[in-house]
Amino acid sequence: MGSDYTTTFQKVIDEFRKEIELLRKREDDVGVQYYHEARERMSYLLAQEDAYWRRSVQVNWLKHGDTTSKFFYAMASARSKRNYIVKLHSNDGEIVESQAELCGVEKEYFDANRKDATYS
Repeated sequence: MGSDYTTTFQKVIDEFRKEIELLRKREDDVGVQYYHEARERMSYLLAQEDAYWRRSVQVNWLKHGDTTSKFFYAMASARSKRNYIVKLHSNDGEIVESQAELCGVEKEYFDANRKDATYS
C-alpha cells in the first residue's frame, strides 16, 4: 500500500504543478482566482504528503528501533572503562589501588591544591 500511496501522491502533485503552470499564464480575473485556488490545494496536498512521510518514519522507528544504539552503547562502555582510575601514586610515592585509598589520595591532592589556590 505504501508505494501505491506515494505514487498516487506524486501523480496528483505533478498534475497540480502542470495546472498551476497553465493558470500562471492566464491574466484574466477568473484565471487568477483559479491559480490561487490551485496553489492552496497544492499547499494542502504537500502538507498531507509531509504528514504521511512523518508518520511513516515514526512507524519505521518504532518497528525497527535505532540500529545505532548498540554502537553508541559500546562506545560509551569503552569510554567508561577507559576513564576508570585503577591506581594512583600517593604523596609518599606509594601505589594505592583500593577504593578507600584512592579516595584518600584524591582528597589529599585536592585539599593541598585548594590551599595553594588564591581566589579573588
